[in-house]
Formats: sequence, structure tokens, C-alpha cells
Amino acid sequence: MSLTEAGERYFQSCKRILADIEQAEAEAAAAHANPAGKLRVYGGTSFGQHYVMPLIARYQQHLPEVSVDLTISQQMPDIIEEGFDVAIRITRLEDSGMIARKLCDFGLHCFVSPALLDKHGPVKTPQDLAGIPCIVDTNSRYYNNWRFQAAGGGFQSVTVSGPIEVNSPIASTRAAIASLGVALIPDFVAKPKTECGELVTILEDFMP
Repeated sequence: MSLTEAGERYFQSCKRILADIEQAEAEAAAAHANPAGKLRVYGGTSFGQHYVMPLIARYQQHLPEVSVDLTISQQMPDIIEEGFDVAIRITRLEDSGMIARKLCDFGLHCFVSPALLDKHGPVKTPQDLAGIPCIVDTNSRYYNNWRFQAAGGGFQSVTVSGPIEVNSPIASTRAAIASLGVALIPDFVAKPKTECGELVTILEDFMP
């Protein structure tokens, strides 16, 4: 048997297609080995400033051909619609078709300045917060109903109030240092301030 004229044309077309596929795969492999182009990254305000930005600086030292467009914001964008390649969020993952990877755990802690603690006395239970000014983070999941571990298991909520509301853990930290109230803040934001004595933690035995 031998190919017909039509079969020969078909065979040559297939060879060209296969050659194009091999070239495309080679180009893709080269791009994977030597990444280049723009990477669009979203990061929440506090975590983005504390961790994402320093990591991007290290990333670009290793991959200088990649330019990074970093957006730091409290407002979560539509990742797909706005063309982000990756988003780093602090949240409980809702039902979603997107692929997610857990990076780490973090904790919320109650921070207060030593001066405010001296003024109002020791805070031994979450209920003691009712008589002490607190700083409310309006972006927090718990707002002014702070959640603590209950003695018999489960959780208890304590409603707090104070002279100031903010929409940022960084602002909460600064307000706490200024003795405006007790603040419920992620540990990665405020813990460094305990090392220099500007803040202390309270109610550690009750933190979830």
C-alpha cells in the first residue's frame, strides 16, 4: 500500500503541526525555567505591608525579569475580573471555584498600653473589658463583639466600646500605644510592640 496524494498532503500537514507543538512546548519550558513578564499580586493592607512587600523584594532578586504589580487594599477585588494572578488573604475560605493554598496560621490578641492598664487596673476576665475603653476595628470579622474561649468549652462574646473606631489593625496598634483603649489585633502586627514595652498582652488564657 502507499499513500494517496490527499494522504500525503495530510501527512505533511500533521508533521508541521507536530513540529509547531514541539516548538510551543520548548518555548513554554524555557519560560518556566526563566520566568519573565508581569505578575499581578493582591495583598490585604496589614499583611501586605508586613510580609508580602518584603517577600516580593526577595522574589525579584531571584527573578529580575519579572515585574510585580502589587495592590494593597482592605477591599477584596474580583480576582479574575481584574486580572490578578494571585491574592493573599486573611479569611475563612468560602465556597469558591478558585484554587487556594493555606500559608500559615495567625492569632488575635488583646493589646493594651502599660499606662492604660495602670489607670484601669488588671484585666482578669473578658467581662472586665466592659469597664475599659476599647478600640473597635470596623474591618474585623467580630467588630465590637469580641470572641473569647469560654471556661466550660465553646466561645463567649463580649460587647466592647470606646472612644475610637478605625478600619485598620495598624491604626488600632497606634491607637493602643496612645492609650486610647484595648485593641484586638493580629499578632504579626502588634507583637513587635511588646518587645519594646509599648504594649502588653492581656487575657491570653481566653484567646481562641
